[in-house]
Order: sequence, then C-alpha cells, then structure tokens
Amino acid sequence: MPFVSFLCDFNDRRPVVAAQAAIGIAGEIGDGCDPGDERRVTWVTSVTCVTLPVGRGSRRSYNRAMNTQRFTQFLDTMDTLVARTSHEPTVLDEAEAALKSLIARDDWLPPQYAQPVAERYQSYALYIDPQARYSVISFVWAPGQGTAVHNHTVWGLIGVLRGAERCEEFPVPSAAEMTRMHAHDLAQGEVDRVSPAIGDWHKVSNAMAELPTVSIHVYGADIGRVHRNFWDATTRELKPMVSGYSNDTPWIPAR
Repeated sequence: MPFVSFLCDFNDRRPVVAAQAAIGIAGEIGDGCDPGDERRVTWVTSVTCVTLPVGRGSRRSYNRAMNTQRFTQFLDTMDTLVARTSHEPTVLDEAEAALKSLIARDDWLPPQYAQPVAERYQSYALYIDPQARYSVISFVWAPGQGTAVHNHTVWGLIGVLRGAERCEEFPVPSAAEMTRMHAHDLAQGEVDRVSPAIGDWHKVSNAMAELPTVSIHVYGADIGRVHRNFWDATTRELKPMVSGYSNDTPWIPAR
C-alpha cells in the first residue's frame, strides 16, 4: 500500500489538494514542479517546492526556504504578553490567538524539529524563556505514538501544525478506575488548552493512521524541568516525572 494511496493519476494534479489538506500544507499547485516522476508527487507552497515521495517508509521534505522571522515574531508577542500580565485567562486568550496565527502557515519549522523517531514520540525544545515564564515545544508523533495520562501543573496550549492530534481528558487520578471524560481530535490549525484551573489531566496521541503529526505546545513554565506526574495504568498509581526534551539545546537561544 503506497504512503499516500490516493495520489496516483499524474495527469490530473487536482488530487494533490487533498494531500495538502491531509498533511497540513497550504498553498497553490504550481506549474514549476514536474509531476512526471511516477514515484513522487510535487507541488508548490507559498515558499518552496515540496516533494512527497510515495512509498512506505519514505520521508517528506518541508520548508527549504524557512521563514524564521514568523517564529521570532511569535516569541516577541509572547515576551510582551508575559511581561504585561500573569492573569491566566488573559494569557490563554492572547497566546492562543498568537499560536493560531503561527500554525496557520507551515513555512518556519526546521526539519530537524519535525523528525519522528520510531521508538517514541519526540518533544523538541524550540525556545525556553530565560525567566522560565513560558516555553515552546515541537511534539512529533509517528503513527501509533502517544502519551500516558499526565498533568502539567501550569497553563498550556496545544496547536496542530501538521496532521491531527487526539486529546483524551481525564479527572484527577484516584484509586478508582480511570474513566475518560471526553475525547476529541484537533485538526491542523486548531488549538486546545490545559491548566489546573480548567482541566489538567489528559493523554494525547497521533490521530493519523499513516502519517506523522507535528504539534506546537506552549506552556507557562520550562515544562521539561517541571516536576509533575503520570498515571501508571498497570500499577494504578501516580508516579513522578520530569519529561525533559529530545534535544539538548533549544532551536532559538535565550534572548
């Protein structure tokens, strides 16, 4: 079964629009890309020609001309926001608007921070505020990957840049059987919220059966160093965790 099975007629490039929607890349199909290679589907986004190899295990390339300024402008907005207020509802409202604007365009994330790994999901630190007022993380989920039920202890925003993410919400764990309260899928461009004030326990996973998902998370702390907890479904007890990051150094250094 091909990696993208519905892209098969290279005389008709209209199906490529469906591929763009499926993996969260916006843009117009351009005449500058040659569809003649029967092994590949190629189109043009607003920034670059993007090639999707067809075949199980192939790798997609994105953002050869990255708009890094888009991300640093998001950081400017966050710096101004957290300097002005710590009122959580205000922070969530304004940070969500900024995050939606950021993930509306897929032209800024370097490929090394969107790379899935077969063993487990990845959490790449993109930026950590030097005062630990917030952090921005790229979570990358291969098909079938997800987390245990866990908390955050701080506010957080989850925005989908590519693919789709399944969010399952739980009550505060106890000795009783853990029962999921609600589940929903986040599509590309959508944002979800967490915090101790509005609901802090959930588990997340890739909602795509055959494609990776990339989501951009913003937290009200250096989340990789926060002491928090996860629910061990085998032992039916809370266990401590400090999640850390998949990379040693954030993409953007402290400013």
